[in-house]
Order: sequence, then C-alpha cells, then structure tokens
Amino acid sequence: GDIASKHHKKVIDVIVAWELSNPQLTAVIRGIRSAKEAREMIGGLDLVLDDDDLQAIDDGLAKYNLIELGR
Repeated sequence: GDIASKHHKKVIDVIVAWELSNPQLTAVIRGIRSAKEAREMIGGLDLVLDDDDLQAIDDGLAKYNLIELGR
C-alpha cells in the first residue's frame, strides 16, 4: 500500500517494478488467467522505484525471510 499510494499505482505495479529493478531475478513466471490481468500488470513497466522504495520492500521481504538480497 504505502509505496503504491505514493506513486498513485496499484500494488501489482509496484511488484512488477520491483521485479524489473532486481538484478538477481533473471525471469519471472506469472500465471495470467485473462487479458484483463495482463493489462493490469503492464502498469508497473513505467514505474521507477527510488532507493527508499526499494529498501522498504527489501526490508519487508527480509523481515519474513522471504528473500535475501544483495543489491
């Protein structure tokens, strides 16, 4: 929420932008069930997250041991 609100975007847009900004991810496989879902995911392609945004997301993921990052 907070990062998405800051950029006037949806949470999925922030997720896509984070994935694109992460050099450790070489591919992301999504289960898209409809053309509507595909259209909704392209909103993050033009979103540029700043260092504070990236750090907040990384910290949240690390807090729950979901991912270890080395940016």
